[in-house]
Amino acid sequence: MKIRGRCACGQTRYEIAAGTALDSANCHCRTCRQSTGGTYVTWATIPRCAFHWTGRRPRAYASNPRTQRYFCGICGAQLALVTTREPATMDVIVATFVNAERCPPTRNIWLSRKLGWVPVDRRLKGEEKES
Repeated sequence: MKIRGRCACGQTRYEIAAGTALDSANCHCRTCRQSTGGTYVTWATIPRCAFHWTGRRPRAYASNPRTQRYFCGICGAQLALVTTREPATMDVIVATFVNAERCPPTRNIWLSRKLGWVPVDRRLKGEEKES
């Protein structure tokens, strides 16, 4: 069964081949917080070849020289990113999955950048940066 996702307005949609999520992590870095407006963001890492846009094409911007972020040009919802550090994979925001509860995080990353008042699930592996 494919993983389907979409932006808030439903115009920008995507599909991910079933069983292809490699990792799911809560990212506490400042760039992720600022780009989404959240206290942290849960990302699923998947092979780029398993992903394709099915609705309106997203807009993109470079959040740094190595990272391209994708968002809906209508509602502004952040959806995914690709980085030159890992060109065969991409990260997709789990909250945009139609069935997000099926992809819980397994770790917290960038805890060194976490907001002090944000609680962390200590049952998950924690990393000061990202391995």
